[in-house]
Amino acid sequence: MTQILRFASVGVANTFLSFTVIFLCLWSGWGDYAANAAGYTAGLAFSYTANRYWTFELAGREHNSRQVYRFLFAALIAYAVNLAIVTIARWNGFIDTPFSHIAGACGYTAISFLLQRFFVFNADDKGFPDLRQTAQAYWPEHLILLLALACGLALRHIPLTHDVIWQFWIARQMLHGYTLYRDIWELNPPLWFWSALPIQWVSSQLGLSSLRVLTAVVIGIGAGSALLLGRMCRERVNSERALLMAGVFWFATIMPLYDFGQREQLALMGALPYAALIVNRRERQEVPLALAFLIGLMGAYGFALKHYFAAIPALLELWLLFALRHDWKPIRPETMTVAAFALLYAMAVFLFSPDFLSNIVPMVRAAYHGYEVPLARMMDEPAQFIWLVCVITLILYSRWKSSRSTALTQAFLILAAGFGLAYVLQNKGWQYHAIPVTGSLLMAVLARALDGGMHQLPKRPLAIGIITFAIAVGIVQRPYYNFLQRHSEPFMDGVLVGQPVAILTSDPMWAWPMVENRHFLWPLHVYSYWMFPAIGEYELGINQNQEIKALGEQIRRQTAHDLTCNPPQLILIDRPLRHFTYGGKTFDVRRWLMADPAISSLIGGYYTEGKGNRFLTVYRKTQRKILIPRPINCLSPAHTTTAKE
Repeated sequence: MTQILRFASVGVANTFLSFTVIFLCLWSGWGDYAANAAGYTAGLAFSYTANRYWTFELAGREHNSRQVYRFLFAALIAYAVNLAIVTIARWNGFIDTPFSHIAGACGYTAISFLLQRFFVFNADDKGFPDLRQTAQAYWPEHLILLLALACGLALRHIPLTHDVIWQFWIARQMLHGYTLYRDIWELNPPLWFWSALPIQWVSSQLGLSSLRVLTAVVIGIGAGSALLLGRMCRERVNSERALLMAGVFWFATIMPLYDFGQREQLALMGALPYAALIVNRRERQEVPLALAFLIGLMGAYGFALKHYFAAIPALLELWLLFALRHDWKPIRPETMTVAAFALLYAMAVFLFSPDFLSNIVPMVRAAYHGYEVPLARMMDEPAQFIWLVCVITLILYSRWKSSRSTALTQAFLILAAGFGLAYVLQNKGWQYHAIPVTGSLLMAVLARALDGGMHQLPKRPLAIGIITFAIAVGIVQRPYYNFLQRHSEPFMDGVLVGQPVAILTSDPMWAWPMVENRHFLWPLHVYSYWMFPAIGEYELGINQNQEIKALGEQIRRQTAHDLTCNPPQLILIDRPLRHFTYGGKTFDVRRWLMADPAISSLIGGYYTEGKGNRFLTVYRKTQRKILIPRPINCLSPAHTTTAKE
């Protein structure tokens, strides 16, 4: 630590000297390039002298020219790293901002210190002995960092799902004074949206795209998850650790490409190292306090993203209790972190988002069942095929002798069971809900395949086959693509940037991410009319729950208010809805909306019906001027993105 502090002090003095020489040369009439060269030459000379005689204390050693050449070579390498970081930052949208240069300077300083410590001013003058040993001992970690870097370059312009676009739309509104759950009727709990606030704020301050920053953050979390799991498997040989760490990074970061950034992906990233930590507790391995706290914090965040995930740490704890019995200690750094996080989060919801409990929870209780599907429709996607093959593989391999790999396999299976329970309880069949189940099962198969060591891996062709298949799925799976976009976006042509549009449909994919990409304003309180299927059940006499009726009246009133406050240039409305609970009937959304006098008057007075399609009814604003009083308590039009976003 003393050497690091001295090195930093030399760096500060070196910078001051370099700029002093540059300014003096410029004052004396030198040109930019000559002054710059003189300043950096003086800085390099000072840096060499100060670091040799003070930082690394080689005053008693004979001076030789090889050290000078090594020093210059090290400076060249460090500067190349600086340029590489700045270039990568520019590729990711960090153009003409201090952020890229600060990151480059940090990289320059770190590389420069390592090279000077282990190469230039190495006390035994044997080149790279310590650095080489470090590289050999931690090559799996270096592999993950390289994978993360390659992933960041490859995915820097990846399109993100409409849910993530909405997440950051909400964050932007909140930073401009909107109140979540009062001004924006979002049905999900607030943690995911709160998480977007710092990314959105930093991005706006630096003039960056928040979605590009999010991509880098998610890749970083995925790499961190892999590194933490590798630390929990430190007693294994490096080849096994490398496979397990690469598996975590691939299955949690790259495979969910279509749903990149979803809550289930983040939950899986937090849960995998947490499960490995519980294995260490089961095996009575010592875990550093800071490491247990960090893993607990990652796990706590992931488990808190949805209340359905709360069973997962409880199941892992029951497994640990069954294994340790009287030696089980419930008070540990990770359990206290999870409990404290849960308590603080609950308090924060009560204090900062009480409207979620008073406004949104009753809505969800009344109508969210409209998105539910039969169990058979939840099991008809490729993910469920992978689940089946993984379970068969684990059953066939269950006869193997128990080992530490078996304990890790069991922990991953508990994760899969907990996430599987969440998948069933949500009862939607959306495939991003399946992400953590798939990742946990694949990690269980990988851990089981490594039972007995790397040399046993070729004898497990079934495990190799399913993992290879999963890797292939990750390679061929395309990023997010909105398959409804081609049916709704042509209607948006002619609407100018900054003008409002309203899309009154049950599926958000009719509107998002096109509204954001085209920089339109969104005048509605809701992301989509997710309550339409349940309201249709009431209107068709299928479900006479009075809460649905009251919710429907509330939705119509608020829609009329929103449309009157900020009349949109374009309105799209669902054609009559079909739903498996309707028994062949259809729910006419337009007729139901027009039953509200305010909506009927507004559309009849301001709009003309255009040519729609079999999915959507189209209304376009006309130039007619009629007197419709503007309601009180109107919100300002929602802030749109800049072109750079």
